[in-house]
Amino acid sequence: MKARLLDYLRFTDRLGGTLLLLAFWGVLLRAFVLHMAPRLAYLSGASIGNDPPCHTPECDFGVFWPTGILARSGHFNALYNHDQFGSIAAAMLNTQGYIEHFLYPPTLLPLVAGISFFPFEIAAFIWMFGQLLLAAVLFRLARFSWPVILVALLSPAALFGTEIGQVGVLCDAI
Repeated sequence: MKARLLDYLRFTDRLGGTLLLLAFWGVLLRAFVLHMAPRLAYLSGASIGNDPPCHTPECDFGVFWPTGILARSGHFNALYNHDQFGSIAAAMLNTQGYIEHFLYPPTLLPLVAGISFFPFEIAAFIWMFGQLLLAAVLFRLARFSWPVILVALLSPAALFGTEIGQVGVLCDAI
């Protein structure tokens, strides 16, 4: 009888933990969708707003797009001069907010230069969802199953990194 009761308690504990985790994940997934959905209006020509907590459009992507334009035009010295880059990027993005510095190695320049050929809002969507797609391909090449890939790409950390335009998801996949 005692063993059976312990089995029930272990099952309840696992079930409760799983349900709590799924609820937490659902809250974060809902927040991601609610934050990303208004950005779809940018594709129809709506003005691009500043995203909290970054106070720049598309958060971290607001650093990559101006960097790509500067790299394509050969202004490499401005990329690593924080004051100069900040003022140029703020003018390109038409924002008064603080622009984070470009702190990445020069090996990222071909990627950001390529994406900067597109208008800002289209480039941001290509950047964010292109990384998810490339990460899925890399995970699949590593022979992970599709459920594992979905869990990785829909994890709270991956969703947050994608939402603010970071390269973390792709770097993790590599």
